[in-house]
This record gives sequence, C-alpha cells and structure tokens, in this order.
Amino acid sequence: MNSRRPKHIAIAIASLHGGGAERVVVNLAAELLEQGNQVDLVLVRAEGILLADVPLGIRIIDLGQSRAI
Repeated sequence: MNSRRPKHIAIAIASLHGGGAERVVVNLAAELLEQGNQVDLVLVRAEGILLADVPLGIRIIDLGQSRAI
C-alpha cells in the first residue's frame, strides 16, 4: 500500500498542436493523474489537435496569449 500524499502538479507548454513534446506532455499528465495526483496543464493558448486527448480530471488553464515571453 502506497501511503504517499498526492501532489498538485502543473505542467506548462505553449499549446497542444501535434508534435513529440506535446504528446509527451499529454502522456505524462495522464500518468500523473492515474497515480492519484492533481494535474493542471498551463497552456499559453489552449488549442491544438492533442487537446482532445487530455483525460478528464486534468484541469486546463488557458493563459489566452499569442506567445510566451
């Protein structure tokens, strides 16, 4: 039995347009959620084909910006 406390984890990336890094972020977030953690995806702009692959339970925070500085 694992007695560790769940963590609140935020992962930041520009968007979820198709690409290797974006796919890794979605898979990582899904695994962290499955392990019982609270996961937020912080996106510069909440758009992209992989947005539909984000599991329910992962909060998406859209900064609504055109670019990251």
